[in-house]
Amino acid sequence: MAEEIGIHINVVGFHGRKGVKEDPTVMGTAVQFLAIESAAPTLIIKDPKTRDDRPDGYRFGACIDGSDQSKESLEFIKRVRGPGDKITVIICEQENIDAN
Repeated sequence: MAEEIGIHINVVGFHGRKGVKEDPTVMGTAVQFLAIESAAPTLIIKDPKTRDDRPDGYRFGACIDGSDQSKESLEFIKRVRGPGDKITVIICEQENIDAN
């Protein structure tokens, strides 16, 4: 559907109904599938707080694997971040990924 309508980014919620995970970077299987298989970068909203509720800013995370899609995701985060927001970049390397 994303390809059919030509979306630029997926925005999805992350509810955590199965409970808190030991590693906070781990997401549920549905969100993980969408993040990996989507035709567009995926922005995952983890909590409903507003910027006013976050005086120290938001925390963003981007997984970069060398693909154009992952680079576009990071560029999007850079465009929407506000003062005080922090970005964590996770670089994934695999022999079968062309990171040039």
